[in-house]
Amino acid sequence: MREAGELLAVEAIYRTGLLVRSDGALVRVLRVFPPNPLVLSESSRAELAASFCHLAGRLKAGQSLQYYVEARPVGLDAVLARCRDEVETWAGPAPTRDRPAADARGLDRWRLYSAMEQSIRLHADEQAAVDLGAYVIVPFEPSHRQNGNLLDEVKRLGRAAPALERDERAHRRAVRDATSHVDQIRGELNAMGIRSRQLNGAEAVELFWSRFNPSSADRRSAPTFGPEVLGELDVQRDREEARSVAQQLRAAIAASTIDFTDPRHAVVERDLEQTICAASTADGTYWGWLLGAMVACQQPYTISVHVHALDRNRERQRLKLSYRRRFMLNREREAKNRAPDFDAYQAEREQQQLLAEMSGHERASIYRLAIYHSTRVRGPEPDVGTLSEAVDQVAEHLSSASDCRIDAGKFQQQELWRSNLPLGDDVAGRARKYATRNVGDSTPLLSTSVGSAEGIPFAFSSPGRTLERWNPRERAHLTQSTLISGRSGSGKTVACLSLLARSIAMGARAYVIDRSSHYRTLTRLIDGAQHFDIGVDGGCALNPWDVDDVSHVTREKVAFLLGLHETMLAEGLTTLEKAQLGPAIRAVYERCHLEGLVPRESLLVQELEDRAAGEQDGGSSEIAWVLRSLAERLGEYVGDGAYAHVADRESTHLPDAPLLVFDTESCPEAVIQPVLFTALEFVKRAAVRHRAAHQRLIAQTDGPLLAGCSILVGDEFWSFVRGSLGAYANDLARRLRKLGLTLLIATQQLTDLDSPEGRALVANSTQQIFLGQHLRELEAMRRQLALTDEEEQLISQLRTVHGSYSEIYWINGDVGRGKVLLPLGSLEYWMFTSEPLRDVPLREQKIAEHNGNVWAAVHDLADYRPPAAGEQLVPTRSAG
Repeated sequence: MREAGELLAVEAIYRTGLLVRSDGALVRVLRVFPPNPLVLSESSRAELAASFCHLAGRLKAGQSLQYYVEARPVGLDAVLARCRDEVETWAGPAPTRDRPAADARGLDRWRLYSAMEQSIRLHADEQAAVDLGAYVIVPFEPSHRQNGNLLDEVKRLGRAAPALERDERAHRRAVRDATSHVDQIRGELNAMGIRSRQLNGAEAVELFWSRFNPSSADRRSAPTFGPEVLGELDVQRDREEARSVAQQLRAAIAASTIDFTDPRHAVVERDLEQTICAASTADGTYWGWLLGAMVACQQPYTISVHVHALDRNRERQRLKLSYRRRFMLNREREAKNRAPDFDAYQAEREQQQLLAEMSGHERASIYRLAIYHSTRVRGPEPDVGTLSEAVDQVAEHLSSASDCRIDAGKFQQQELWRSNLPLGDDVAGRARKYATRNVGDSTPLLSTSVGSAEGIPFAFSSPGRTLERWNPRERAHLTQSTLISGRSGSGKTVACLSLLARSIAMGARAYVIDRSSHYRTLTRLIDGAQHFDIGVDGGCALNPWDVDDVSHVTREKVAFLLGLHETMLAEGLTTLEKAQLGPAIRAVYERCHLEGLVPRESLLVQELEDRAAGEQDGGSSEIAWVLRSLAERLGEYVGDGAYAHVADRESTHLPDAPLLVFDTESCPEAVIQPVLFTALEFVKRAAVRHRAAHQRLIAQTDGPLLAGCSILVGDEFWSFVRGSLGAYANDLARRLRKLGLTLLIATQQLTDLDSPEGRALVANSTQQIFLGQHLRELEAMRRQLALTDEEEQLISQLRTVHGSYSEIYWINGDVGRGKVLLPLGSLEYWMFTSEPLRDVPLREQKIAEHNGNVWAAVHDLADYRPPAAGEQLVPTRSAG
């Protein structure tokens, strides 16, 4: 049996990511982030298919491409380990029996993390979650002219000679040509809107290492390879020395055993793997036809599509001759009055159509295309029956989607497996001829993934089973604003609470402006968190006049107070009134600086009255009347007025808390706008201070993900966002990144935002998260977000299974879009549920039984299921 390293036909891997294959080809690996075909309109799918045709057209005769997609079991331990590192940064080491938490707040952060881990692990195990990686392998073979007489010598000496014996000048020229070629391919991908990046040497080695050592790769990351592995062939060296370096490279990557003894499958390390291939030409193709087989496979898999460009003129001439023979045979059959042969007539029509395409403006061509699919069952004791069942399922989807025959690869596993390596080398040579349009359709660069590469574990794609992450600081996003919409009972509040709790556990500071007290329980789960009733006398007071330094008041602060007063006065402010109010506001701050006073509304009223008296004495009765009018209209906002708590009270001392909830449920509608205005301005100033306090951590490239990050959740109050308040909120939304603030806009109905200011907020949101919607909302969503028919249909079918999961349609800016599942473990369910008939009363009952210990009550409830009507509460096993 051959050694595993002999199956890796690589002589060198540059640190820059350039691979030198044993036959002399230079290979680049591009990581791509493909689109979701399930959400694209018919016209968009047609455009993408045409773009892939154009990409294939970039290949000259003899050149090739490999589309390579790998689905591996999600590295959940590694993902959660990174999350634990984030939590440890803010909460200290994880508590154990022998080592308590650093403090009560740190303990609660670890509890929040534990609840998240329970939910993520539960669904990852049930759904066999995977990590999906999509790549374009770009091999480049130097031309015969570059190799000169060496080509004949290569054929004589074997496949290993070209890479080691090419002279330095020819090699450098080949590298330049290969770089130019891969730049053309990347340009075509970018033109399609498919993001791509070139793997460096370490990433390329890790890709190969995981393929040759799948059992180890599922448990841990690739080892670090030193300079003896990541070398270059840019300098002249002895042949034996070059061979030695290549052998070290192959030995380091292909460290595990590979056994092809069984004719039906291979044993790779401790896993079973079977590779199948398309053995006949697909009769009918459409863009995305390979997705069904990818989604249907419930085991780790790898799929490759090799595209080989042929000489167009030669293939056209062959096709013309074949068409003439076919035409003559069919006419001869007709002349002899024989029964028509449908397949023969169909073949004639297809050849005629293809000839017309090759002669037309599009100048289509002929390619050879090979499809390989490897299914893997994990060890250490893999089941052959499970492998056969998974392979049969994939083969069924491939054949039913295209009517092509599938070869199970008996006695061919070694060649087929090598063809499914990310090397751009079709060793098995099982390619069939396809026209350009079919080549454009037959791409596996398809994905239902929607989340960010790094971030907070949030949900799982459906279909696809990939773990999706929410990153409030995603660099690809222009703004840090997220819209969450869903009808009552769809799980909208649970989605907000889960994002909020997981963010707080990992270091974020959060603020909530609530209208329904849904966040009260979360404040009782976190040490130091506070829940305030705002906008009512005797509750929490926020003084809108507060500044860090009364001697340095910015124009932005004065503009804020002008906008605030416009909302306080129902009839608004005229231009003349604004002109008088601005100087009066600045005068109040000057007085407070000189006399050591706390600025507030009553001082403004006094200033207006004093100015009115001065203007009256100076003979300007009109200005005096305007000033007195302003002072009188603000009378209810000062002293013993009904609304004095809005602007004429010193701010309540708010602690340095990880979560502050401002509840406006009892706030009169008459003053809801100025109350919201003040709350937004308070959060903005607090976020700026929080960001400045953590600037050193933010500046670190490998620093904590949420260092200096603040999150504001606006729950069910956006119907009040209009006028000056709406303008302020939109200005805030556009400057979130500079403020270190992330905005979550939660609303039951998108029509609540159907106003100029509301529509601007929607337009400024980079992410949209939709749960179950009323059908009447779909038209507003289509109008405001330009949804496709496919997206609208997906949203209309979203459902929520209480106590288990919610289906979500997530538009993650340019990163991706698609349907995901938000699963809940028993802990998070009882932490976040707001079901008013049974869950909330039961939770309050348990909290009372545990003397107000909310965590004890939640853990108690996690071992129970809510009873049906008239049923006794009985124990059941925890979902975790």
